[in-house]
This record gives sequence, structure tokens and C-alpha cells, in this order.
Amino acid sequence: MRFRDIIAAIGLIAATLFSGAAQAGDKAAGWAKWADRAELIYNSTLAGNAMEVATACKGVTGVVIGQGFQFPYWGQSLIQVCDVLKAAEKESGNRRRKGQVCSDLRRLAKIMAKAEPVAEEPRAAVVAQNIAKVLTVMDQQSCH
Repeated sequence: MRFRDIIAAIGLIAATLFSGAAQAGDKAAGWAKWADRAELIYNSTLAGNAMEVATACKGVTGVVIGQGFQFPYWGQSLIQVCDVLKAAEKESGNRRRKGQVCSDLRRLAKIMAKAEPVAEEPRAAVVAQNIAKVLTVMDQQSCH
């Protein structure tokens, strides 16, 4: 092997190792953004303030899809959680609309309850499961 080939091989190995480290850092940063947003949504929902929920949900799609990797299904469902929280706030006396909101609350509570621990961000699964509990309470109070 020539010296130039050895240098090229070392460069390729280094690039592979460093890109893996960069991806791990990006994933940790992405999960941290997700957990921060999910906590904001959770706390706003607990406060019962529709304006706070709307503000917390603003940009949630970008947080979920803009991190350079794919969140598990329960992580992606944060977008739908915002949708159902906003719909629940706007719910009128319309039975069909209320029925859809109630169905969505139950479905999303089940999805978020399936959250599993994430090595990059320990808060993620905890806050997802807390959101699941809030959605369940909302369903029990509004739909039964």
C-alpha cells in the first residue's frame, strides 16, 4: 500500500467515527428539544389555559420532523396531541365533533402510554406517559 492510500484510509475511518459521534450528538439534541416541547405542552395543559396550549404547540411539527432522524411513533404523535388539545378546546355542542375528540383522546393516550425510555433523553418517556395520563383524565371528565 502506498503512503497516500494509507492516509486516505485513515481519513475515511476518522470520518466514519466522527460522523457517528456527530449523529449521536444530533440525536441527543433532537430528543432534548422534543422533551422540552412536550413538557411545555404538558404543563400548559395542566394549567388549563388554551392560549398557553396554543403557544406551546406552535412549531411542534418542526420540532418533531426537523431533527434529522425519525422519532418513534409515540414521539411523532406529539403533533396529534396538539391537534386534539386544540380541538377539545374548540369543541362545541356538536355530538359528532365531540365523539371524534373523545376517540382521539383515548387513542392518543394509548399511544403516548407506550413510550419507552430513550437513552439520549431520560425525560422523554416520562413526559410522554404524563401526557397520556392527562389525556385519559380529559377523556374521563369530558366524554363519559
